[in-house]
Amino acid sequence: MSLLTKMAHDLNEIESFLVQFRDKTRPKFLSRLKDMQLFAKKHEMVGDALKPWDYTYYARKLIETETESDPDPVGSFIQDPDKSKQIFLDPDSIRIR
Repeated sequence: MSLLTKMAHDLNEIESFLVQFRDKTRPKFLSRLKDMQLFAKKHEMVGDALKPWDYTYYARKLIETETESDPDPVGSFIQDPDKSKQIFLDPDSIRIR
C-alpha cells in the first residue's frame, strides 16, 4: 500500500520531520506575524501585541487587503442573498438552467 511507504518508522523520524518543518517555516511565520502586528496596530488593535487567538483574524484581514479579495466569494457570483444561503442550507433545491 502507498500509505505504508509514507509512514514514519519511529519517533525519531517524526521528531526530525517536525524540527525540519519548524526550522523551515519559522522565518516566514515571523515575517507574517510582524506584518499582522503592524496591520493590527494601524487599523484596530487594542493593546500592545497580538495574542495567539488573534492570528487567524488578522491574517485573514491582512490577506484581504493585500489581494483586494472579496470576503464572500460566493456572493459575487450570486446576486440574490437568499440564493447564496440556500446553497449551503439546501443545495439539492438549487436548479441550474
